Amino acid sequence: MAERRPSLQHLLGKTVIVRIDRPIGNTHPRHPELTYPIHYGFIPGMIGGDGKPQDAYLMGVNTPVSEYAGKVIGIVRRLNDREDKLVVAPDGICYHQAEIEEAVHFQERYFRTRTIPLYHRSCGAIIYRKDRDRIRYLLLFQRGSHTWSFPKGHMERGESEEITALREIREEVGMQVRLRQGFRGEAVYSVGVGEKTVVLFLAKATNPPVLSPQEVLASKWVTLQDAEKLLHNSYMGVLRDAEAYLVQNTDSK
Repeated sequence: MAERRPSLQHLLGKTVIVRIDRPIGNTHPRHPELTYPIHYGFIPGMIGGDGKPQDAYLMGVNTPVSEYAGKVIGIVRRLNDREDKLVVAPDGICYHQAEIEEAVHFQERYFRTRTIPLYHRSCGAIIYRKDRDRIRYLLLFQRGSHTWSFPKGHMERGESEEITALREIREEVGMQVRLRQGFRGEAVYSVGVGEKTVVLFLAKATNPPVLSPQEVLASKWVTLQDAEKLLHNSYMGVLRDAEAYLVQNTDSK
């Protein structure tokens, strides 16, 4: 029977002590070509999936330390290895999944991984069109969450917010759009023990949506008033700001 690796998700948001045995600038004991750009160590008294002390990356601390008490902000799940890695940072610093993946890429590039963050960040856009004298917005019924929202998705390593938004719009609704300059909003809400930030830009529709069936079950063009009946409250502040922006910039709708 295959050995089950320990689950680490209960540690997200918890404070742990990391004992640093490979500080910034140190090289890997068996691979001298690998230099550590961030601190790396282990959690004393905690055993990982390989039967050795549980390893952890420490982000956001650039000064020499031998031990550090910080918050677990992520888990790097190695899909082709026995041990997952914890990611720890000072309390109050919120690194999202793409930032974590960038920081640990120097070592995790040799493995197939999936990052489980405490702080999620997605990017997308409020897609609009003018219908007679009213502005209508494109809402999507997402397959995964079974909720209405906008075209959006998780940031990936190396992407800017704008690049993520444009990629997700292409993937979910098949549109090549330009993001409106001067508008950027954020919707923030809780997910489990963590927090999700959705960064939303504004873009005019270029063609009817072509839905990705793997991600989207349905779409609907709605007014601001109709959207209030469908959207999570967290999105409504951003949508009201978008409508106010478009009303004030009538010449460029």
